[in-house]
Amino acid sequence: QIEFDAQLDTFNRLAVENGLPRRIRRRAREYLRESQHHVQFKRSMEAIESLPPALRGSIIEHVAFCHFDYMLVFKRTGGRFRHEVAQRIRPHFFERQDRVSLLESLCVIERGLVLLGSRILIRGENWGADNIITLEKLRMVHPAK
Repeated sequence: QIEFDAQLDTFNRLAVENGLPRRIRRRAREYLRESQHHVQFKRSMEAIESLPPALRGSIIEHVAFCHFDYMLVFKRTGGRFRHEVAQRIRPHFFERQDRVSLLESLCVIERGLVLLGSRILIRGENWGADNIITLEKLRMVHPAK
């Protein structure tokens, strides 16, 4: 919380010194507030980088498997497959109404919602599971918003 407050103070000084419009200030503050969980998660992942590979892998797998258990694509998969996918997970965070251009990725919603075509996806839902398929012509390509 102390780091967040310091970051917000620094941003507020920048906003005042540069005369940023209220609309932009509000968007930036909202983004900083909403991104706290993501920033903390990334720091946690950086903290385990110095651990031995097997231990680090076990931690990453546990975190990833929490999501996998709810995803249909993983229902009948073995540990080796899950392990390979877990090792490739990269967290991302987006501002509201950003277009998500991770077309070759499996995306899992942890916060907020996503409009994908005519569907609204909420926390725990995902898209891009077909990207695990190695044959490119079988993949669907849809940008999300």
